[in-house]
Amino acid sequence: MDWTQMHDSNTGMPKLRQSRYEAAGEQWEQERPGKEMETDNQFGGAGDEREQEQSGVAEEPRQQLSIDERMVATKAGIGFKQYMKAKPTKWGFKLFVLSDACNGYTCDFNVYTGKQKSPTGKGLSHDAVINLLTPYLGTGYQVYVDNWYTSTALFQELHGMRFGACGTCMENRKGYPVTKVNDMPRSAERGTVKWIRQGQMLYVKWMDTREVKMCSTFHMAFQGDTTVRNVRNTDGTWTSCRVPIPVSVREYNKFMGGVDLSDALLKYYSIRRKTMKWYKALLFHFIDVAVVNGFLLHKELAAQKQGRPLTRELLVEQLVDFHPGRASAAASAPVSSPGLLLVVVLWVQLVDLVASQSLSVTLAQWIAPARRQQAGGDMFIALLMVSII
Repeated sequence: MDWTQMHDSNTGMPKLRQSRYEAAGEQWEQERPGKEMETDNQFGGAGDEREQEQSGVAEEPRQQLSIDERMVATKAGIGFKQYMKAKPTKWGFKLFVLSDACNGYTCDFNVYTGKQKSPTGKGLSHDAVINLLTPYLGTGYQVYVDNWYTSTALFQELHGMRFGACGTCMENRKGYPVTKVNDMPRSAERGTVKWIRQGQMLYVKWMDTREVKMCSTFHMAFQGDTTVRNVRNTDGTWTSCRVPIPVSVREYNKFMGGVDLSDALLKYYSIRRKTMKWYKALLFHFIDVAVVNGFLLHKELAAQKQGRPLTRELLVEQLVDFHPGRASAAASAPVSSPGLLLVVVLWVQLVDLVASQSLSVTLAQWIAPARRQQAGGDMFIALLMVSII
């Protein structure tokens, strides 16, 4: 920010006293699910419908979707904190995330809180996928998952609901074909393809550096596609050559990384801070999701107008301008972290309401990006869904 000529690094905000900051923070609490249902019954509303309406997707995602886990780091001593060895963040809250496979837009997510009270009997992986895909069933979408989610029963159920599914699989899963017709010989060369089809289920084996197993309900077995691989010759030298590749493997490699892309975008300017309350770690993560989703929508609108997307710095400025009563006074000290400023601005906007009413932000009501018209262009501002009790 030192070289910008648009403005100085002053935020245009007055100082926020520590006591006032802490007073606003104390008003953030986790609302009991029973309390929300009681409130709905009192006013004659349906809690599920209200929650579904508030957590609806602001973007119509592309046809290709991906599901994977995401970890929100925390050291809180709470029962549903998870450990995942394969993730960069080992300890934290585990989220099942549905994202647009093309741009990383987070369509929906569920926080894993432990064993379900009313399990369906089909397994956690099955329930996680169905819960995330319910709003899109019957619309012709395609979802890509890894081998933890893939099962014959799940893919057949999704196919019956007009929903394509593709993912890596394991041979020891229930429903996998018990036959040696599709076995890969030990001497198979790189690029060898074997497949077997049972109804709408396609099981593919492909030899790369090791054997790759795929399952799909909407791909053809092989369409003549090739990919470049480095192959070692008999004399010890390496050469690049093209080897056959099944279309299911090629498109899985292309579309499975939607959640990983979303995780990368979230980490660039994360506002996460150490907190005394465990649910604030999730709250800060939801704010990050709202900002990234808003930027992705804004970037696509800017591309349609052949313009350049606005930056996060301008988002912070517009958040400050969003509260005209506090944007007039100048701050006496510069703020070096836009992420911290974003949280401060959101809390300052609510401090007046907090003083007069009891507010609670429920974790089920996640943050939605709201579109706002500005003279400099369209900008999506992260707003909190707040319930007044």
